[in-house]
Amino acid sequence: MQNLETSTKCMYFMPIGFSYEDVWQQVDLSITRTSSTIKLLSYGSDLGKNNLTFQSPLGYGGTAISIGNSYEAFNCSLGCGNTSPFEIKTDYCISNVKKDVKEFTDINFTIETNQYTNLAKVIIYDLDTGNALYDNVESEFDPGVQYVNAFSIDKQTRIGVRIKNPDNVTLKYSLVSEYGEIILKKTIN
Repeated sequence: MQNLETSTKCMYFMPIGFSYEDVWQQVDLSITRTSSTIKLLSYGSDLGKNNLTFQSPLGYGGTAISIGNSYEAFNCSLGCGNTSPFEIKTDYCISNVKKDVKEFTDINFTIETNQYTNLAKVIIYDLDTGNALYDNVESEFDPGVQYVNAFSIDKQTRIGVRIKNPDNVTLKYSLVSEYGEIILKKTIN
């Protein structure tokens, strides 16, 4: 979660369950800072879908939000590589993994930190349905300990990782298929 009043960053708003939940067709979302409107999203009309500066190219409802006059806000871009420190990896970046032909494909989620925290929260979503594929039960993360958990998928699935990190500790996490294919690897603080 970001505080829009103090942020000077480039962010991305991603509606969870957009493809399956009809309620999104009735949502008008106004993102404001102080007294000015930064972004107006009207999901029930073509107006909102066509007037987004950086909308999700596959129509999943996401949009970039640049805030402030910082260098980062002006150089914000959507992408799937690591070509810029201001690039946001979004819901349209694709990772292909080998499908388990006998049953579900297992995805391993690994997280570790360099400092103790008892506040970090991790939820991994199926972005289309809004269902949580993983919701951490650990309330504490010790430094240097690698926590490994798994979830399974049985079809092509758009996955989103939501991390609440109020202590702002450094967290390293990855998603890896049961065959060792790296889906996502990231460090945040």
